[in-house]
Amino acid sequence: MKKFSLILLFFITTTGFAQGDYKAEITKRLSEYGGFIKTKNVDTLFSYMYPKFFDVFPKQALADGMKKTFADTNLTMVFGDVDVVSISKPYEENKITYAVVNYTNTIQLTLSKSVGTQMVLESMKNTYENAYGAANVKADFDTRTFNIKATNAMFAINNPAYGNQWWLLEKKDELKGSIGGMIPAKAWEIK
Repeated sequence: MKKFSLILLFFITTTGFAQGDYKAEITKRLSEYGGFIKTKNVDTLFSYMYPKFFDVFPKQALADGMKKTFADTNLTMVFGDVDVVSISKPYEENKITYAVVNYTNTIQLTLSKSVGTQMVLESMKNTYENAYGAANVKADFDTRTFNIKATNAMFAINNPAYGNQWWLLEKKDELKGSIGGMIPAKAWEIK
């Protein structure tokens, strides 16, 4: 009985360490990813994204589009820190491990004075409130600035085919039709 108790204790301890390790690794990866969003370093940012995603969406076209958006002088974007709210238990299928990370970040959008009427600003405010909740959107029409607190979810994927590390991929229902095949149905159900 004593031997069984020691084995059980060892199992519980090592399982606890393993769970802590994956959470620490995912948190670190997401923090670094968030840093590249803040600095608008698109090329390095994409090196954190799940490589299989680029089989569906061409990497260069996405990078060019993001760089163009960031360079647009009519819209200034300032991104805040990415803060992890929770990380799910891992789910494994076909030797690929999935976890879901719930996180928040802030975004400040400022339109130049040459773009948009009052009606456009009000429409943008309504759109952001519908997407993020009215309490998470602050609009200042005088400065043409929107401060948004976004709550999102992301897959963290450890696929040995791409090395032993956690890759990131936004978990958005609108992407499910495009990327659903690369993420198992049970992983989509993770909260």
